Amino acid sequence: MKVWIHIRRVLTQTVKRFADRYGLDPATIKIQLEQPKFENQGDFATPVAMGLARPLKRPPISIAEEIAGMLDS
Repeated sequence: MKVWIHIRRVLTQTVKRFADRYGLDPATIKIQLEQPKFENQGDFATPVAMGLARPLKRPPISIAEEIAGMLDS
């Protein structure tokens, strides 16, 4: 369970930086961390990009890629 807590903390911090970059209120972004239904889809999943697609008027995949890139920095 410690891994889930750490991943959620890192995701929350990264989404906050992403929200600040685009002038969004981080408190309005629902951050969920899930286990994918199928093992070949990875260890963790989050619908954060889907929730940000409409307000940002961007495809969710481009949002997800940008957030993923921010995880490395």
